[in-house]
Amino acid sequence: MAGEALTQDAIIGSLADGKAKSHKEVARQTGFTDPAVWSALMRLWKKGAILRTKEPIYEHERVFKGRGHLDKLTAASTARF
Repeated sequence: MAGEALTQDAIIGSLADGKAKSHKEVARQTGFTDPAVWSALMRLWKKGAILRTKEPIYEHERVFKGRGHLDKLTAASTARF
């Protein structure tokens, strides 16, 4: 499909610098949604076009939980490519 090829090309371009990135970071750089990036990364990984890291990449996020409440979350990205 043309859409899948476009997504995969953009993702490979994002990963071209050789640094490990989480799927969320790739989504931010390419402008695609998290599910689109996740499925494209899995297709590329299954084809052998990209590698996964041995350990997860941790991302720190600040999440607004309503008035006067802000949480800091540390979450491991399940997709680390």
